[in-house]
Amino acid sequence: MGLSGSEHEQSRRASPPPEDFLEIRKGGVVVWVRKGFSFLLEEDGTWRTDRAFSPADGASSPYSGRGKVLRVSLEPMGEKCAVVRHYRRGGIMGPFLRDYYFGRGRFLQEVRVSEWARGHGVPTAEVLAMRSERTGLGLHRGDLVTREIEGSEDMDRYLRALREKEGARLGRKKEVVRSVALLLQGMHRVGLYHADLNLKNIVIQMTEPGVNSHVIDLDRARVIQPLSSRLRIRNLVRLYRSLDKQGYLDGVIETRDLLGFIKAYCGEDRELLRLCKEVMRRDMLVLRYHRAGWRLSRGLRKIGGGDG
Repeated sequence: MGLSGSEHEQSRRASPPPEDFLEIRKGGVVVWVRKGFSFLLEEDGTWRTDRAFSPADGASSPYSGRGKVLRVSLEPMGEKCAVVRHYRRGGIMGPFLRDYYFGRGRFLQEVRVSEWARGHGVPTAEVLAMRSERTGLGLHRGDLVTREIEGSEDMDRYLRALREKEGARLGRKKEVVRSVALLLQGMHRVGLYHADLNLKNIVIQMTEPGVNSHVIDLDRARVIQPLSSRLRIRNLVRLYRSLDKQGYLDGVIETRDLLGFIKAYCGEDRELLRLCKEVMRRDMLVLRYHRAGWRLSRGLRKIGGGDG
């Protein structure tokens, strides 16, 4: 994970999958599947299209993303469900490149980083399979299958429900804020830098004992040890911008919630607390630049016919 550029890409192509995975290669298809979950695939490496790999009970997914996210049955294992995410590009180039990538390195690396994160105590979804396919143009498309985090919802859905004043959630916002702060504190402590830390990539479980938080979608995530205070804060600022982008800073998330988050995240680290306050003040001006970028991106997506 310390390599970069062409050396990094070459290393990812040459090295084997993580220990608990099997590799299947069929023509331009490469599949990494966790041992015991090969039933997800046909012999030629394509996904099964029978009940083992179809939307479970016709239910809509509790997750959201750039493209379609499916919830599928794991019935052959006597278990419940998995979530299938199709890799799809975001940002300004998203409407044009859509789901095509130059190489399969990003797909492979997400599996590795996810396994590393789980091994270091970061609550994240367990990867069950990854499939990539080379197209006729030499580009690649991919899918990732993860075990469903049962009874969870992403933070965007949770905050939307708060805005609509849905009962049970109203009294637990303080718990949620603290749980997410401690999740990110632990993630950063072990050196995991999330490349796209936004509300849709944090999921929570509301249980009687307390709130459990998980971070998902580790596409382009990096392990940096030690992770500097400034990089940690940069990650937090990205989440803060996600709050602003979705309009939750207008009454749903209040100043006291932000202060409670920062206090829980920083703990006794006074220097980190000072840096957080400094960066947050400065970032109020930077938000204007990002708001302009969001408007441009939405306009391009409409022109390109991509997802909103």
